[in-house]
Amino acid sequence: MPELTLIVILGIILLGGVIGFLSGLFGVGGGFLLTPMLNITFGIPMPVAIGSGLCQMIGTASTAVMRHWKNTAIDVKLVGIMLGGTLVGVELGAEILEELKHAGVVTLLGEHVAWAWLIPMCTYIVLLLLIGITTFRESLGTHRNARITGTPQRRVGRGLLNRWHLPPMIRLAATEGTPTTLIPVILLSIVIGAMSGFLGLGGGVVIVPILIYWVGTSTRAAVGASLLIILINAVIGTVAHALRDNVSLTLVCLLLVSSTLGASLGATLHHRLKSHQVRLYLSILLFVSVVVILAKMLHRFGLIG
Repeated sequence: MPELTLIVILGIILLGGVIGFLSGLFGVGGGFLLTPMLNITFGIPMPVAIGSGLCQMIGTASTAVMRHWKNTAIDVKLVGIMLGGTLVGVELGAEILEELKHAGVVTLLGEHVAWAWLIPMCTYIVLLLLIGITTFRESLGTHRNARITGTPQRRVGRGLLNRWHLPPMIRLAATEGTPTTLIPVILLSIVIGAMSGFLGLGGGVVIVPILIYWVGTSTRAAVGASLLIILINAVIGTVAHALRDNVSLTLVCLLLVSSTLGASLGATLHHRLKSHQVRLYLSILLFVSVVVILAKMLHRFGLIG
């Protein structure tokens, strides 16, 4: 851990508030931005940033879940189906990161960097870019359709999985009863959990697009279910990383000072925006995050000033 000067403390508190706001607004844990920013801006070791970020999500996700529960019925059945897979995935992802911690360093462009830093950073960039492009294209298409027809294109029940009709099939309130194939949902939840344990993601940045475009839920249902899954993932992920000495309670407390308030404000604003607007703003946030992370990586290697 770096020395906690007044400037560093205030910076961490400000970052916590921003992450909390994004969590409530977009139904994401904020780990896709929090973890690399803790490492890049404040010099927090990547494993500690990942573990502490997951612990901080418990507070922000709890606040956002309570706020969304009052405004949107969360599909508990959907959350329950995905829960088993995410729990398996979280432990798998945490173990992968632990192996990277012991893998040592690699020399790249004249710099000695740890595998536990390089692999997660590159994964962040690829993952966020892919999700951002997909979400941006779809949200613009929905917006154009709304301008032409006067109403946004309806997506509920039109997920990719609904086209396969592979047994067993289930009916979910989040898809308004449209039959959805079960096994791929479970497999996707394992992948989501692994990303949580490996990258410190609550999983929302992956869960929300998957639920909308693959399962066929509404945006609001996806955000509500995502937040509840994030909360559970954060608890399990925190335990997994605490056992590996990757959690700093001092750092967590500083982040929580402002993140819970930010989460409440973000959840309130979410219900004042149209669904396609939420998806558009999320995609823009992902692109900005990619640019920031990539710029910091290039700066570390001396490729930019």
